Amino acid sequence: MASQTDSAGAFQAPPEVARHPTWLRLEDQLRYYSRNCGNYRRRYQCAKVLQILLGAAIPVLALAGWPDPDFRRLSALFGASIAALEALIQLFQWHALWLQYRETSERLKREKWLMLAGAEPYAGGPSGATLTLLAERIETLMASEHDAWVGTVKQAAPRNPVPAPVVTAPAPMPTPGSGPTLTLAPTPAPTPPAAQTTTPAPATR
Repeated sequence: MASQTDSAGAFQAPPEVARHPTWLRLEDQLRYYSRNCGNYRRRYQCAKVLQILLGAAIPVLALAGWPDPDFRRLSALFGASIAALEALIQLFQWHALWLQYRETSERLKREKWLMLAGAEPYAGGPSGATLTLLAERIETLMASEHDAWVGTVKQAAPRNPVPAPVVTAPAPMPTPGSGPTLTLAPTPAPTPPAAQTTTPAPATR
């Protein structure tokens, strides 16, 4: 089953292959990864451009308007905006997902063109056996991409979550007859002080 070409000379799958579930899934995943790769790239690059512009404006405001309070407030606002943009980049992992989705998209394209060209491991071009092999390879590829996506999401999650407060139940009150019995020793009676003998003073004349 040979591949076909359109008027521009690009490879096209034969009609019976283009309707095969494996080929339909390949085309669907190619569109998905290409579209989301572009979305993540635009978000990341826009955030970085804003950071550069805001960071460059802060020293200009500091020199032009110091010590005007309005200029100082504006500089503080720009600094806070830079920090917020960086937090969004790290939270949503736009840069990592952009590269990850681009890599997956290119690998899917490679499998597609190898199939259409009849190159190894799809010798002979699209057929029943090679389509089965294609299904196995693209599912393995997307499974590894999913594992990488999970790792990226875990990396963005908070590493030191605030622990939940521990509620301790009060200790039960002892009931009569339970627990060890304490025996109090009798307190000794105080010893009376010894009688003092007074010697009369000698009489004087």
